[in-house]
Amino acid sequence: MCRKIFAISAFLFYSINTLAKTSAEIRAEKIVSFNIHTGNKGIIFADIGPSVSFFVKPWFSAGLSYRYNFINPLTKSTRNELEKQDSSGLLRAILNNHTHHYFSLDATFYTGNSFYIKTGIGYDSISLSVEKEYIRTSSFMLPIAIGNTWQWSFINFGVEWLGFKIPFGQSFSSSPTIGLLLQAVETPESIANMKKAATAIHALKGVNFFTFSVGVAL
Repeated sequence: MCRKIFAISAFLFYSINTLAKTSAEIRAEKIVSFNIHTGNKGIIFADIGPSVSFFVKPWFSAGLSYRYNFINPLTKSTRNELEKQDSSGLLRAILNNHTHHYFSLDATFYTGNSFYIKTGIGYDSISLSVEKEYIRTSSFMLPIAIGNTWQWSFINFGVEWLGFKIPFGQSFSSSPTIGLLLQAVETPESIANMKKAATAIHALKGVNFFTFSVGVAL
């Protein structure tokens, strides 16, 4: 199975790259690119969102992007692990029924016709809200990714082959009522474990491969 996926990926890369040998030349003529991205996050998640990039140089672009998570099944192994660290069930509730937003400032470096290395800084927010009550875990992220973007006239198509985001500066917040519940139900040790589990969730969602994008460049 892995061999077939690799063969298909290599064929896709070769075919599209052959057809788009002037991508670098076309980028040099463009100012801005608008794209829609969709793909997996952390293997079991998926997201979608827009981005805008400005071509500073043919080999460099800077931009803004946003992602919204729309698939979030909780695997049995993840559920079992959270049951050990989360006696109140709040983190499980977040994963089962949550709102996830990711914002980033992106810096993309093209090393040739279409291949790029992307980095920047992002902000990841995962929250569960019921009326006025909420619990939220958020973290800054350091993204690193590799991929290809091919350009034909004003149309472009991209594949981000592999990427991951390193969480740092995490914060954990809640409404006053939920905060009192945590103090009543959880021990300092279990709350510390919850924060570690939340960091793991950010890291898990930061892994992506085969993320696709399509857009226009002007």
